[in-house]
Amino acid sequence: GFQSQNTLSAGFGVAHKGWFIQDGEVVYSPVQEGYREYLLFLRDWYNKGYFNADSFNYNEGDAGNELTAGKAAVVHNHAANTSTLNAAGVTLDPDFYASGAHAPRSEKGEVLTVINKNAPMGTGNPFFISATSEHPVEAMRFIDYLYMDSTQQLTAWGTTGDLGIETTQVVDGKKTWSEFITKNPDGLDMTAARDRYSMNSFQIMWEQSMEEATYGTPEKTMALDCFNTNTERTDLYPEVATMTVDEANTYANIMSQIDTYASEMMQKFIVGEASIEEDWDAYVQQIEALNLEAAKAIKVESYNRYMSR
Repeated sequence: GFQSQNTLSAGFGVAHKGWFIQDGEVVYSPVQEGYREYLLFLRDWYNKGYFNADSFNYNEGDAGNELTAGKAAVVHNHAANTSTLNAAGVTLDPDFYASGAHAPRSEKGEVLTVINKNAPMGTGNPFFISATSEHPVEAMRFIDYLYMDSTQQLTAWGTTGDLGIETTQVVDGKKTWSEFITKNPDGLDMTAARDRYSMNSFQIMWEQSMEEATYGTPEKTMALDCFNTNTERTDLYPEVATMTVDEANTYANIMSQIDTYASEMMQKFIVGEASIEEDWDAYVQQIEALNLEAAKAIKVESYNRYMSR
């Protein structure tokens, strides 16, 4: 999660990996001064025993297991998993309770601008129309249709009332899921019921009230509030900025070496196998020698094309 959401690095104004926008300029995060400060911070936590080298390879499930087993006090996990973690934790310790925490920052109330939170519209599953399609106009109409307010409600909540199925209800003036979804008579859990009776995979824009209703429990809502408080995605590199085929091939050839080297050195800097104070300049020079400027030129060109659209 530290890699995908920038939860710790955002407090230093940088991304955990890759590219972001700094003062209007496209920059590679692992060579920025803020990134160096981030590494010093992580090294200090490592030296104090706050985390160990094994955690470099943890996934979300591993982190949750460490927490519920009492082997970790703080982990990065999804807000929606809070209730699940608590249910597992109390089986081993009746006093177990996990709750959300704000991302750390250098000053109280500071707005973090590289937190990878939900975009106003979905970008994870973009649509493409084949150049050989016999029906490009109809395909485009369908994609446009998904942006309509009424369609957004349809994809998010399902077709309430059709076939005698009520997927939603109104409670205290707010639309929420009905027991047909939360306590499905066919034994489906809530996620499976939503997948079957709504078109969430076609939700091209996030329907915020549905997202909030899905969390449903106070501890989940509190964790989500912590994640959203004073956090923005304004300085993230646009996910939908595209490259030409030639650009993509050149970029991949360059960055496969750079990203591998930066990742290896990050771990060495944190655990003390390399000195941040003594080896930082040589590390930056090595990344630059791997043709970073050529890769940056491609990212800048891609970014400018996106911004001009």
